[in-house]
Amino acid sequence: MTSGLDVSTQVPVLGTFDKPRFAHLALEYAPRWQTAEPFPHVVIDDFLDERMAQALEREFPLLQEIEWVVRNNQNNIRRFQHDETKLPRLIREMLRELNSRQFLLFVETLTGIDNLLPDPYFIGGGPHLAGRGDFLNIHADFTVHPHHRRWRRRIPDEYRADMARYVRSMKQTYGDVPGGGLQLNETNPRAATWEEDTPADGKDETMADDLDQLARRYRALAARLGELGYISPGSLVRRYTTCGKPGCRCQASPPQLHGPYYQLTRKVAGKTVTTRLTEGQAARYAEWIANQRELRRVLGDMEQISRQAAELILDKTPEPDKTPDQPA
Repeated sequence: MTSGLDVSTQVPVLGTFDKPRFAHLALEYAPRWQTAEPFPHVVIDDFLDERMAQALEREFPLLQEIEWVVRNNQNNIRRFQHDETKLPRLIREMLRELNSRQFLLFVETLTGIDNLLPDPYFIGGGPHLAGRGDFLNIHADFTVHPHHRRWRRRIPDEYRADMARYVRSMKQTYGDVPGGGLQLNETNPRAATWEEDTPADGKDETMADDLDQLARRYRALAARLGELGYISPGSLVRRYTTCGKPGCRCQASPPQLHGPYYQLTRKVAGKTVTTRLTEGQAARYAEWIANQRELRRVLGDMEQISRQAAELILDKTPEPDKTPDQPA
């Protein structure tokens, strides 16, 4: 890490992703993201300006230069820092750029995933420092943000299978690179594996722990159901309109539009029905529609947990019952 020199004044980070180049990159690489195997990803060379990348590398703190958060257990050995106040200014500025509106738009355009949220807390994340022997098991991060209970991540059912295929594909393509930047190690006794075979030692104890964790999550979701209020299907739209009356304020420059007007659209007996609402009615329906979406999300999470518990209890995906042949 450089000392006594304000690198951020020499290499401006603010507005990095404002440049039109990144919008063009997102559009160019979106098809590659969608068709990549074994799961969606892209590799973009020279993503950052070379001078900026070199400055970030110089400013990245070494082991003794800052206080690192240390994790050392069966799931990971690593050092990271989620408190940006402990980081050099240039690194802090880049972290904020990665949480900026423009970068979110870049990622949304690239991936086709809408409504992404920035996370300034970096819980369990932020800059990482890895040394020889460090590892982080294949995992899925929290589905409910510890600071924002309504921020939730949906994890596809095929996530585990995709990651297992990815590990096997990477090993077949690259092999291991001892001492290099990438080493896929399935022999580390402290590292879990995504292969089908599970060591027998401690299997029952691990399954009990997993089932207990699933049961706690299931009970929390069941309690959440009791907290929900009334529900309603449909969607709300707030509109501003113009009229054709000459001299009306809506025809001025700049125009002062009429409204807002609120409309509720929903399916009734298979037909789309639109209803005009007052502002107060719209506020009520907004709450009820949000409750409906939360209900579906909670039930979906409960179903997913139930599938995971069933696989642990039965040790495999249940097979359909087979009726034995009856004697003639």
